[in-house]
Amino acid sequence: MARSHCEVGHIPFSRHKKVRHFHVAMEYVDMHALDFEEFLWANGVSEAVSVFLENRSMVEADQKQRAILMDYIYDIAHYAEADIKLKAEKCYFSLPDQLTKENHKFQFSVVEKGSNARKYKTSLEWLENADLIWRCYNVKTIQFPLQTYRDKTNFRVYPTDIGLLVGMFSYEVKVAILEDRLAGGARGGLYEALVADMLIKNDHKELYFRKNEQATFEIEFLRETSEGIMPLYMAMFL
Repeated sequence: MARSHCEVGHIPFSRHKKVRHFHVAMEYVDMHALDFEEFLWANGVSEAVSVFLENRSMVEADQKQRAILMDYIYDIAHYAEADIKLKAEKCYFSLPDQLTKENHKFQFSVVEKGSNARKYKTSLEWLENADLIWRCYNVKTIQFPLQTYRDKTNFRVYPTDIGLLVGMFSYEVKVAILEDRLAGGARGGLYEALVADMLIKNDHKELYFRKNEQATFEIEFLRETSEGIMPLYMAMFL
């Protein structure tokens, strides 16, 4: 008899801890943070939103959001191996800096000055396997299939939950977002992460972009469809 195995919580623990009594026939379902429509259908209100509705305090909502981020830190510390946990945390919390600099390519030197992929590669893979991040690869040429032409050393990293990324920023930045006062790299990076979040939640999980070496040409997202390769330019949103 086939049985379903369901995990709840921030991180799917069976990928990182030994779980006993798995059944021979398993059903695997990709779970991700709810998009806005799913959120409404579930009649849900996040803790941060609930706090704001109750007290009308952005400060208290910000504090609740930071408390949720601390839960993720505890989960990483609990499930990651000893030699990975601190590096995984550094990689994850480097995302605001990665996405607000002029070049949004993930750089290990941003995680730690002078560092490289050799030190942090495994930790980044751990975050990916835990469904906390998603990679978007640069392609050398725009041809089908895109995976064949991806540059495995040139990629951007987006969180699988846009709310957690916003939660990593300061209270002042969150106010600026609400008042639409962000500009430059910060605005572009957040919009990119938001679009990536929407694509992922609509099952477009193979993300690619195209940027030439001279940085004179860029398409922020490329996705494969039944009609061919579809480009998505962020300029239309900014």
